[in-house]
Amino acid sequence: MRVIKIYMLLFSSIFIFPLSTQEVSTLKSFKFNNPYVFIEKWDQNEGSPKGPAGFYFQSGYIIIGDNFNNNINLYTLPAIALSRSIVSNGPNNKIRPVFYFARGTKWTSITIFDPNSVMEKKLYTIDFSGLQGNEQLDGTPLYLTGNMLFAQVGNKKLASWELLPDGKTFYRDSKQTEIWLNANGQKVGYHLSPYGNIYFGDYSLIEKGLYTEFIWKDLIYPETGLVRNVDEFQTFEFLGIDSKGLNYYIRYVPHPYGNRASLIKNPIRVSICIIDTWTRKVTAFELPANTWNPPRNEEMGLLGTFPWAVSPSGDIFFFDADVQKREYLLKKVQNDWWAELGVDKRRIGRVKDNYIPLQISASTSAKNNGYNYQHEFVWILEESKTTATVNGKAVPWVRVRKIDGREGWMLLSDIYFE
Repeated sequence: MRVIKIYMLLFSSIFIFPLSTQEVSTLKSFKFNNPYVFIEKWDQNEGSPKGPAGFYFQSGYIIIGDNFNNNINLYTLPAIALSRSIVSNGPNNKIRPVFYFARGTKWTSITIFDPNSVMEKKLYTIDFSGLQGNEQLDGTPLYLTGNMLFAQVGNKKLASWELLPDGKTFYRDSKQTEIWLNANGQKVGYHLSPYGNIYFGDYSLIEKGLYTEFIWKDLIYPETGLVRNVDEFQTFEFLGIDSKGLNYYIRYVPHPYGNRASLIKNPIRVSICIIDTWTRKVTAFELPANTWNPPRNEEMGLLGTFPWAVSPSGDIFFFDADVQKREYLLKKVQNDWWAELGVDKRRIGRVKDNYIPLQISASTSAKNNGYNYQHEFVWILEESKTTATVNGKAVPWVRVRKIDGREGWMLLSDIYFE
């Protein structure tokens, strides 16, 4: 049985920065085949390219998947906070699992670990091998909220697994899950977008990002620069989210999986576009020439896998390779845009649990302006001297803004920080 381990460790103007401000450094090198396999030729009918897989970030560690051995390698790196893909928070904040989203339908099972035990303590194993027909996973990212794990299956339906306290799980097929969501969906933020995409709060299963109807609204494009209109913006692919809620997009020219002849003859130019979720400001820049130069040939195209990822700190990590030295290179683009945007001074947190009222004043008896849901970003605008007692402690009220522009009050204890 093939097992992939998935660890629980989850526009008003545009700025064009000069290339000289983008610092790219090499953090670590890995000799080919130790541990990541490098294969110059492979039978494309028998499998995908080999090499490093996706990134995971968890307090003090960067965790990198392996496409050849289907395992996980953990490395200590300085100044790296939690994961870019935090999608769950355990009861009473004792466990804050992080769930890495991978696309693909070839999983037969996943194993979920507690990151607080440095991924040694197994929490749950879920077997997908018995799913048949329209109940099979369709490759959309999984989503965990509270003790419910959701997966999109055929016909854009959801199946689910309830994670029970004894380490077992209770499976509901798409029909049973639909019944469950009809009764409980509001409590976990379940809703459909105007385009029919599935959302939990601000999180989209389809886009792997925040609620795009909010983020892409009222974009104002400059007359010059990398992104001057919506058509140019749509040439970028979603890359990730940082701990401030900024959305990152990437563009390769030529594309590594596009025309092979063009890929061989031309250097790959990489551009980054960053949307400030809160102000709708966009930062766009192109990385220096030859920043990313992975090996490739006309027969196979890109020789291996060379993933990119955004860390919670906003730094951008990616893999490159030096064929002459026979080694993979882990590189980083240093984040200098937070300071330019004033983002570093913002107090941005995420909601711990589901169905937390957004009160119109600092009181539990106040009317609410809707609800907050697990994993959503909130911008803390003000901390009140008014407090409430939670577990015997005085907790202040804070005034927050959501990404859709609504403002209201929450208890600080209902927010966590990456």
